[in-house]
Amino acid sequence: VRSMVTKPPGSNPLEVIRKECSNRHLCDEHGYRRPGVHWVFSLAVTPDDITQPPNLRTVGVQRVSTEGIDFVMKKGSGTCDSLAAGRPISILHLQGRYL
Repeated sequence: VRSMVTKPPGSNPLEVIRKECSNRHLCDEHGYRRPGVHWVFSLAVTPDDITQPPNLRTVGVQRVSTEGIDFVMKKGSGTCDSLAAGRPISILHLQGRYL
């Protein structure tokens, strides 16, 4: 039997994201977005009709903490209503240097 043991980068994935983004100067040490910084992630929300594709939106990050990710979304949008209703979501956060 083969097994692999790896040490996780941290116990809380949100804290790992906050530290990485702080190191890249996207946010301050408390996880708040720095002024003028373009910091976004993609949010896919499951629609009511599961035969339809997910509703994908790019949203601006305001803060990352161990409690969650704060972002702004227009009230009354289909995505906002789905989030409020507790629909399943998927989040994609990419960072790096793009050439």
